[in-house]
Amino acid sequence: MRFRFDVRLGKSFSAALRLARPLDFEILQGRLAMIAEGSSYALTDAVLDTSAVLGVISAQVDWGDGTRTTREVDSPPSGPIRVRFDYSLDTEQFFNTSEKRAILQTAADLVFSRFSDSLSAIAPSGSNRWEAIFPDPTTGANVRRSIGTLAANEIVIFVGSRDLPGNNVAIAGPGGLSWSGSAAWGQSVVGRGQPGAIGASPTDFGPWGGSMTVDSNTNWHFGPTTDGLHADNYDFLTAVSHEFMHILGFGVAPSWQRIAAAGQFAGPVSAAANGGQPVPLSGDLAHWREGLQSAGQETLMDPSINGKGVRKLPTPLDLAGLVDIGWNLIPQQTRVSSSHTYADDGKYPINVVLSGSRAGERGTTLAIVDVGNVAPTLNPQSSRQIQANTRFDLVDLGVFQDVGFGPTESFQSYIDWGDGSSADQGIATIDRPGSAGVATEGSFDGSHTYTTIGNYTVRYRVIDDDGGAAEQTFSVQVVSPPTLRISLDRNEVREDAGPGGAVLRVSRSNVDLSLPLDVKLSSSNTAVATVPLSITIPAYASWYDVSVTVIDDSIVDGLQTVQFTSEATGYFGTSVSLGVQDFEPLQWVEQGLSIAEAPISQPVILTIILPAPAPSPGTVLSLSTDLDGQLNYPPQLVIPAGQTTGSISISAINDEFAESPKKVQLRATSPGMDMATIAIVLTDDDRSNWTNANNVYDVDGNGSIDPIDVLQVINFLRRQGSGELPDHREPLGPPFVDTNGNGVLEPLDVLLVINALNRRLVI
Repeated sequence: MRFRFDVRLGKSFSAALRLARPLDFEILQGRLAMIAEGSSYALTDAVLDTSAVLGVISAQVDWGDGTRTTREVDSPPSGPIRVRFDYSLDTEQFFNTSEKRAILQTAADLVFSRFSDSLSAIAPSGSNRWEAIFPDPTTGANVRRSIGTLAANEIVIFVGSRDLPGNNVAIAGPGGLSWSGSAAWGQSVVGRGQPGAIGASPTDFGPWGGSMTVDSNTNWHFGPTTDGLHADNYDFLTAVSHEFMHILGFGVAPSWQRIAAAGQFAGPVSAAANGGQPVPLSGDLAHWREGLQSAGQETLMDPSINGKGVRKLPTPLDLAGLVDIGWNLIPQQTRVSSSHTYADDGKYPINVVLSGSRAGERGTTLAIVDVGNVAPTLNPQSSRQIQANTRFDLVDLGVFQDVGFGPTESFQSYIDWGDGSSADQGIATIDRPGSAGVATEGSFDGSHTYTTIGNYTVRYRVIDDDGGAAEQTFSVQVVSPPTLRISLDRNEVREDAGPGGAVLRVSRSNVDLSLPLDVKLSSSNTAVATVPLSITIPAYASWYDVSVTVIDDSIVDGLQTVQFTSEATGYFGTSVSLGVQDFEPLQWVEQGLSIAEAPISQPVILTIILPAPAPSPGTVLSLSTDLDGQLNYPPQLVIPAGQTTGSISISAINDEFAESPKKVQLRATSPGMDMATIAIVLTDDDRSNWTNANNVYDVDGNGSIDPIDVLQVINFLRRQGSGELPDHREPLGPPFVDTNGNGVLEPLDVLLVINALNRRLVI
């Protein structure tokens, strides 16, 4: 008996891949592990999904601290299914380059090699014949094509391009067929040896192949990697991988439609990959819901490519959908093992990126390692005995080790000398950088001078950059050393003092004076003052005096300080300083004067003399007073080059305040010269509001002087205390406590009234 049938997939023949906005995604499948710095963390047989990679797989482990380890890992075996592309209908010559055909083959291997199904051959003979029915990829019209024999596990896909409508960038699906011949022949053509593909309620799918059309006007990226995939092009590998999943029946096979209903896909393998829940579908029931994620990645089989510059590859959920419609998935897993020693504390995510030699890359965060800080260790020191006032230098006082290592390691030192002085703090030196299994080694030095004899406990500490610290102590006994002491009979001399301008005494502290002592002396500036280079303190003498010679010069150099130092074998030497004052004086011609404050005050002319003619371009003298607000005077006086004198005009500042006579110092200074000072006495013409104009001793204003006046001043002093009185008062009346009219309340005001009483003055 001979049969003839047409087997089609109706309106669900193909599914289109659309454009949509890009989505960001992140993989995170971590656990928290805790170790100490300097310790090794072992990543043992971590199981990773390989759904998105093709070819020889390598794993790069990013340990989160800036270091990476590359490992070769086992790749899952490749399934037997092979794709033969038919370009006979590609009349637009879209696939006319080896680059495009190579990426097409990469996409086919990325999808079809995942499955171990054995598809039977289609070998027509005699009356057993068949024809493929599919849309022409270039025109879209259905065509019939006699393909002839298909080898076992061979799938044929007709490819081409045209301008697709709307936002569609690619469209594909499995083809239908027409057959005639025996029933057994028909079942082998329709099911290709998959029993579950035959019957009223199919559970499997065995296609001969299908057709795929890509949009001819899309700016495509044809590379196997994402190099060159930018915001101005679309990823071809993503688009065709999606369409090849449809050719395998995703979203369109009868075995899919059997379990896709009410907006959900109820396949058990897919539900397990979706956290135990049915998978939500898009409105066409041929795709996962838009934006659905699997293992932290957006699925390849949602309806959109997610825009320019985006690559999406198969996820475990995408492949699970094909398993639920009858395909046998080869386990898409590999194992990664490695280990790493962390140099410093912190929280480090371990990211593993799987890369395929042909295509694909996928990263997974396997763990977050919490690395705890380990405090350094510090070597102990032995006790010491030193002399007081002797510098105590201890190289490598603190020698430490730390299991942490790396370029960011740093250590602080802390030394408390135990004598109440401020602790020394600084940066410790790393003498040998550490590495995995090798501790960082470092040290710090100490230096201190004890001034008082006694026993002291030194605490020294090293602190790492995370606050971990180690501390040790040792004892120091400070004893009194024999010392030399030098002293001067004066602290400062003028440079014209000459020989014997000062006397330097050198003393020794030791009790045994039976031997003479040779002492070396030195001056820090022999151009200013000198001493003999050496002296000898005679036997049985404890001191020796030497003369200091002061050098007079004609250089204007101000105050010079000379340090004299003593040194003797076995003795602690000391030093002393002598100030040598330059003698290049400035001088006012006037020796002193008095200026009265008045409404109209006549200016006074002052003249100053230089010690030598002013050099070019002239000498600038700065003028100032020790009491502001009293004199009118210029801030500077410029004496022209070659001149030795200059003059200024000054006057008193008139105010309304009653003040007692006061002395103001007017000063003239210039670098390298002695200051010239003139004293100016200012007298006031104002009467205090606190003074009785009729009788200064009549404090209560009753017209007479009596003990009540004395008492009023005393009481006011007790309440207010001594000091300046306010310039203004309301009302203007008693008590008139300022009996001397200087605007200041003071005990003298009491004394003046008492004296007036004693004289029996009555107004």
